[in-house]
Formats: sequence, structure tokens, C-alpha cells
Amino acid sequence: MSGNVPAHSFLPRLQRGALAVGVLGAIPCALAAAVNWPQFLQSYLVAYVFWLSVCLGAGGLLALNYVVKCRWGVVIRRTAEAAAALIFLMALLLLPLLAGLPHLYQWARPEGLSADPALRHAALFLQVPFVLGRLALYFLIWFALAFLLKHWSVQQDQRGDPACAKKLSGLSAVSVPIYVLTISFFSVDMLLSLEPGWDSSIVGFMIGTDCLLTALAFIIVIVVLLAKDAPLRQALNTERVHDLGNLLMALVIFWAYIAFAQYLVLWMANLPEEVGWYVRRTQGGWEWAARSLMGLHFALPLFLLLFRFIKRSTGSLIAVALFMLVMRWVDLLWTIAPTFRPVLYVHWLDVALPLAMGGLWVAVFGWVLRRQPLLPLHAEVVDHGAEAAPAAEAI
Repeated sequence: MSGNVPAHSFLPRLQRGALAVGVLGAIPCALAAAVNWPQFLQSYLVAYVFWLSVCLGAGGLLALNYVVKCRWGVVIRRTAEAAAALIFLMALLLLPLLAGLPHLYQWARPEGLSADPALRHAALFLQVPFVLGRLALYFLIWFALAFLLKHWSVQQDQRGDPACAKKLSGLSAVSVPIYVLTISFFSVDMLLSLEPGWDSSIVGFMIGTDCLLTALAFIIVIVVLLAKDAPLRQALNTERVHDLGNLLMALVIFWAYIAFAQYLVLWMANLPEEVGWYVRRTQGGWEWAARSLMGLHFALPLFLLLFRFIKRSTGSLIAVALFMLVMRWVDLLWTIAPTFRPVLYVHWLDVALPLAMGGLWVAVFGWVLRRQPLLPLHAEVVDHGAEAAPAAEAI
């Protein structure tokens, strides 16, 4: 049990660096908010959805792991628990968006619902008090799921009680559809409603896949860096690294499938109010962002992850994961910004706010992660044989 002590040598440095980035980045961002509040909100929404995706995706990965009992789940469990637990921080960070709803959403403005015919059919659903009530419900559910998954996992460590494992499996089986439903409704409220008249029945699956992909890429980066020290150095062997690489490749493929399915269905239907969403994102320079998503978000990562040696090398895998995080930001910018900017341009806040928010997020994440051992105690995580050599040596 002594070998399961958290690897504090890396985490304090990560926290200090992240906190410095967060504090130094927050100062100019706060000044910019006082000067250009609408632009601040647009960039803030991109940053917020990015880091919220890590929280929700981590919770989804936890639930999926308990349901299917994958081998890779043990090495990422504590990291995923810490990320999912930060939903309380995201609830606090939602306040600026709530204060600026009228600057982002037409339905939140006085007479906004009656002014646009596309919004009249959803007038009841998009009443501001009703939207705020739904948001409160989503975060309450997400917090409860993250808390219970972490609480029972800690109890399992402390007691070694098999009943905790049954509770985790049972809760996870229920959590998966709950995450799907709540993320779908959140996507409709905060993303789909940015553009009145645009409807997509698949947007919830798209955002849910985005969450899983963003969270997995982030977790791979953290786990590989933590694996330089015990106990993850022995646990993150070559086979586990290969498993994580395969999962990342599977999510990249599924993301492309969902994105293309939505594009194909809407384009074949050829309804002006729906096709217009893609038209705005394929002109004025935004077509270059769309092309980069096809080439750099899908084709390049897929090509790299087809190679066995890349998926079995921590150095290569962490490079692919970091690149995927950058492309996830590009995808969110391409999804949100054209609503407000007919012509492509990247404001400095689009870059500064994700970094500043991420710095604060990672600093709190490190504090949560250090409160528990980095590996679950009552689980077999190290395979025996030649392939079980620590993969961290490849960094």
C-alpha cells in the first residue's frame, strides 16, 4: 500500500505553473471584459465549453469503464475522478455567461422571442427562468454523479468492500444514459440556440463525443506525465498505453462519422434554415477552419494512430493527444464564432481566455488529484511478462 502514495514530485510543479498562467492571464482578460464585454463573452463561451467538456467527458469515461470493465480504466480512474469533480468549479465559472445572456442569445433579449418567427415555436422552452432552472438541474445531476463515483471509489480503497464495486457498476449503468440526455439538452440550450431556426437531432451525440475525446486527450497527457514517478510508472505499461491509443483512435473515427452524418443529412434535406448554419461556416474564410478539421482533426490523427509503434510510445501518444486538444479548440471556435463573425478572424481573447481558464482549472485539478492515491488499491493493474515494462521510459 505504501507504493500507492501520490506522485507529488510532478503535481506541485504543474499546479504552480498552471496557477501562474491562470492568474497572469486573468488580469488582461478582466480588463478586456470592461472594454469589450460582447467580445469577451464570445471568447469566454468557447473557453468555457472546452473545459466543461473535460469534466463531462471524464465522468462519461468513468461510467463507461465501470460498465464494460476495461483494463485501461484503472490507470486513468483517479485522474478522471479529479477532472469530473471539477464540475463545481465550472458551475461558478458559468456566472459570467449568465450575466451576459442577452449579448449572446437572441431569446434572452427583451422581445427577442416574439421578434423572430424562428423562435416563436420555442417561446416557452426558451424563457430565461426556465433555461436557468434547467442549467441548475444539469449541474446538480453532474455534481451528484461525479461525487458518488468518486466517493464509492474512495470507500472501496478504504474498506475493500465488494459492495462498493457493485454500487459503482450499478450507478454507472444509469449514468451513461443520464450523461447523454443532460449533455444533449445542455447543447440545445447553450449552443444550438445561438442561431434561431437551426435544428439538429444529432447535436447531442456530437457534443457528447466531443466531451469524451477532449477528456481522453487531456487525461492521456496528465497520466503519461505522472507516470514518470511511482506508482503509475509500473502501472502504465506498454499494453495500457496501447489501449489508450486505440480508444483515442476509436473516438476520432466516431467523431468524424457523427460530424459527416449531420452534414450529409442537412445538406440533402436542403432546408435554408438548416443549411445556412454550414454556409456561414464555409465562407468568409471559415472554410479554411472547416478544411483544417477534416485534415488535422480527423485524417492526420487517424493516420498516425494506425501505426502500432505510435500507440505504444508515450512520447508519440502524448504529442498526438496535445495536438488533439488544440484541434478541439479549433472545432469549438469554428462552431461558435461564425454566429457573431461573418468573416474569419481570431481575437486575442480567443486564445488568452482558454489558457487563463485552463490555468485556474488545472491548478484546482491538481489539488483534487493529490488528495487521493493515484491508483485504486483493490485492483490488479500491472500485467506480467515482457510487455509489462513501464512505458514511461519511452518519454
